Amino acid sequence: MAAFQLLLSLALIGLPTELLTGEAIVHALASRVARGEALYQPLDRAPWTVAAYTPVYYWIAGVLQVFVGPGFLPGHALSFVAGLASAVLVGRLSAKTAPS
Repeated sequence: MAAFQLLLSLALIGLPTELLTGEAIVHALASRVARGEALYQPLDRAPWTVAAYTPVYYWIAGVLQVFVGPGFLPGHALSFVAGLASAVLVGRLSAKTAPS
């Protein structure tokens, strides 16, 4: 099951559309960072968007957009690598704390 999920995730990285609702807003905020604009906007006027992730995600995604180009690919790749790293770290933590 894990191998299937890994292959499916790899296949979807290059998909030029949203994988989850609201993903375009996240990538638009990352593009603001890539253009050198402020990530956080006033809440009392348009655009009424809220940064859903930590600033580190937007900075890394923005840098990737500079080097890879605009679109969903940089964010999809970043999310894939972050998810894979999280799974590896949780696995290591589980192995360390498991009784012998």
